[in-house]
Amino acid sequence: MNRLEATIGPEDAGRRLGDYMRQPLGCSKRLIRRLKTDPRGIMVNGNRVTVRYQLAQGDRVSVAQGPTRPLTMPIEDRPLAIAYEDDLVLVVDKPADTPMYPRFKGDLGALSGPVLAHLQAAGGAPGFFPLYRLDRDTTGLVLLAKSAWAAARLAQKPPEKIYALEAFGRLPAAGSYSLPLAKGAGGLGRIWPVAKGGREACTCYRRVFTSADGLASGALVYLATGRRHQIRAHFAQAGHPLLGDPAYGGPALGHDRPALHVPYLSFHHPADGRLVTCFQPLPMAWSPAWPANYRKEDPYAHYLTESLCRYPEKIE
Repeated sequence: MNRLEATIGPEDAGRRLGDYMRQPLGCSKRLIRRLKTDPRGIMVNGNRVTVRYQLAQGDRVSVAQGPTRPLTMPIEDRPLAIAYEDDLVLVVDKPADTPMYPRFKGDLGALSGPVLAHLQAAGGAPGFFPLYRLDRDTTGLVLLAKSAWAAARLAQKPPEKIYALEAFGRLPAAGSYSLPLAKGAGGLGRIWPVAKGGREACTCYRRVFTSADGLASGALVYLATGRRHQIRAHFAQAGHPLLGDPAYGGPALGHDRPALHVPYLSFHHPADGRLVTCFQPLPMAWSPAWPANYRKEDPYAHYLTESLCRYPEKIE
């Protein structure tokens, strides 16, 4: 099990261990609660101690990163497309028709299965710590921490994602949708914008192209909030449902699933805070009208698209 190791200097002598674990070690309250139940979760000078322990100069603190609870999800030896990996972080390209979690005990086919298998094969303690969820048929980059500690550190500065989509009709050059979202009547798991009530939601977009026949547009999207089905519901409400999304009224037009993908991701590394950026090209079956830099790695495009999606009113 990976551990956080530190030797106490004079500036931290006299502090309670629990306070030291919060800062500078960066452990969340939830992780600390879990570590209290682990016989080797919190140790000083090789001995198990409580968070009330008063630190002295020269003490050797050793804290487990987790996970500290039994694993219940199945481990599956399936292919896993890795976009970035180091000792603390894993970024994978999620394929279509793949839920994030098993639907029920023993269910196979979720992203968790091959992720856990990969971590286990590398000799680590397998745990599934995604920083966000993507819908079953949404493809693209998913950020995962390799421990509960790394997940807590990453959550302090949430990752930034840029989505790409293909929608029905001719989208305006740029815009935003801000109607709250609530579960729709009739079930089927659909979410709909509502004038009152619901959960706050804000979706900003920038159009990249419109097809010559005006039937479809490609756009980049930035989410100021992260609600279930947010992009699908907002664009459908505006009269531009995603292609291949019949649940929200989207025609196929060459797509057999919702045309939604995460090509750009950036996050602050849990170890030192440095900015890490990742790119995953658009699916090859998407419209050839997309500019070439969305089909190959272009590290500068990330900053450009993020800026435009955050501030669409600046687009001429």
